[in-house]
Formats: sequence, structure tokens, C-alpha cells
Amino acid sequence: MDRRTKKTQKAIKETFLNLLQQKPINKITITEITDKIDIGRGTFYIHFTDIFDLQNKIIDETIADLETIFDVNYPENDKEDFHDIATKLITYISDNKNLFQIFYGEGYENKLTVLIKKIFTQKIIQQEKLRTNSLKDQIEVNFFIAGITGVIADWIFGKIEVDDQTFIEILNQIMYES
Repeated sequence: MDRRTKKTQKAIKETFLNLLQQKPINKITITEITDKIDIGRGTFYIHFTDIFDLQNKIIDETIADLETIFDVNYPENDKEDFHDIATKLITYISDNKNLFQIFYGEGYENKLTVLIKKIFTQKIIQQEKLRTNSLKDQIEVNFFIAGITGVIADWIFGKIEVDDQTFIEILNQIMYES
């Protein structure tokens, strides 16, 4: 993908996210997006089929980024701590806080949080070599994932007021003690 294509897609996505902060998705038009970034409607359609395709691609890219962070940084043995993965995940979320606030907000929780919980649950079960048919293992992983995503949501929305580094250290301590 060339630089101009990346720049156009980025502008479309940022404009869309800014508009989502102001109004629901069904009130956002392609014309509104294209007018704000001074491109033709045809240019939008080169990259996305409609507003919902744009939303889905943003969510898919976010999930792919989170999966990559998980895969690259998840500790490989019990002696390693979770500092690297906590640092990378929280930094990514902090850098994209606007996106997470929008998609974790009401009306969007279903898609992003459900996907995050499902993917990370599967990855932890696989990484830790847990039994998929064990009810206890399933509940334990689901409990952990629901807790961590809930705490992260509270942090994203300012219910937990703490800087990134302190948040990372506290999460690392909790995960290491588990």
C-alpha cells in the first residue's frame, strides 16, 4: 500500500471516529466524512463499501493489533512476568484511547469487548495448555479476562485515575501474583 493510500485511509478513519464521538453511526454520512477531509465520495468507496464496513475494518485492525501484541509478548514460562505484555497492551490502548472510548461505550460494547474477551480467552487457554473441556479452567480464564477488561474500561473512562506506568505496574503485580 502506498503512502497516499495509507494517508487517505487514516484520514477517513480519524474523521469517522471524531464523528462517532458526536453522534451515533446511523447519523453519519459518507458525504459528511468526505467533505471534512476534502475527498470525493468515489475515493471513500475505493477503500470501504459503506460506513459499517469502515467500522468493521477499524475493529478488525484493532483486534489484529491486540492479537499481535499478545502473541509476541505473552510470557513463555512461569518464571517470566507479565510486565512486557502489560506495558505493550496498556501503551497501545492509551495511544488509541479515543477509539477504545468510542467502541467500549454504549452501543458498541457488544462487538469489541466480546471479540476481545473471546480471542484472549482462547489464546490464554491455548498458551497455558488448559483443558477446553474443563469447566473450572473455562470459568477461571473468563473470570480473569472479564476482570482485566472491566478494569481497563474503568481506566479508559477515567473511573480509575492513574498514569499509564503506574497502571501497568499494578496490573503486572496482580497478574504475577495470580
